[in-house]
Amino acid sequence: MIPAWKGLQYIFAVQSELTHLPSTVPKADHIYTGLRCKHKLLNRHPVDILAVDAGDQPIIKVPNKPEHWETLVKSVKEECRPKIIVEAWPSRSAAWEFGPVGKANRIRWSALGYSTRMERVDPQDINGSIIQPRLMIVRIKGNSEWNWMPISPLKQKRPMSNLLTPPGLIKRRPNLYKEDVKGHVSNSQQDPMPAVPGRWIKTD
Repeated sequence: MIPAWKGLQYIFAVQSELTHLPSTVPKADHIYTGLRCKHKLLNRHPVDILAVDAGDQPIIKVPNKPEHWETLVKSVKEECRPKIIVEAWPSRSAAWEFGPVGKANRIRWSALGYSTRMERVDPQDINGSIIQPRLMIVRIKGNSEWNWMPISPLKQKRPMSNLLTPPGLIKRRPNLYKEDVKGHVSNSQQDPMPAVPGRWIKTD
């Protein structure tokens, strides 16, 4: 997500654990670790855009329970609240009864002064090479007429070949290679990367 925000000042990041990124990747001015952050964090570091990666979020079973970033926004002065909040959720969350697009969720964000827009985005339709659809949600402060532009799927999908380890770089282990595998096997030269770990891939 970081490279998508070129030209913007990267104020802070909250990570479950400290991640060492390549020197070419922009780094936040302030980095906090842990599953939660202090409720007054936005008072200390006000931002215009708050980006949240909830791609590995488990199903929400408790009704009307706010996520921790919602509590973060609610806990600060109105003038310190972000103008835009971007959330990336697993695509299946659109069907969750108490999920991010549920009525209760939208009512809570509306009470905080945010309009909600949502769209399912497939990475392979925007030149991505991994089958990893996301439900993208944008919360906009105040009344806004903005809406998603239609996404035209690409005719030529980007293959996964540029993601795979070059042959010979890792010592070959014959037990990991099989000629005959039941079911669909993705081709590295033609198909995007399967989203589920452990799926078989045909390589040259």
